[in-house]
Amino acid sequence: MGRNIESRVPSVNFEPLTPPPTSIIDGALDTEGPSFTGDGSLVRYLDIIEIESDDYWALKSRAPDKERTWVEFMMAHYRHKT
Repeated sequence: MGRNIESRVPSVNFEPLTPPPTSIIDGALDTEGPSFTGDGSLVRYLDIIEIESDDYWALKSRAPDKERTWVEFMMAHYRHKT
């Protein structure tokens, strides 16, 4: 059974992300997007998909802090209902 791995970055504006995703390795998307500081700068983001079973997986999103340490700021759980 194949698995489809997607990542979507929500945005309040309709401008495309620049540059496009840099890499997808082992279910993780390493990319750049808006920094949310209001100055128009870009920051790196890391989206990690952890597949626990066919019925459960989790999406974790991380961004670097001022010391360039990855900080998890979002986690979403997905479950199939039967």
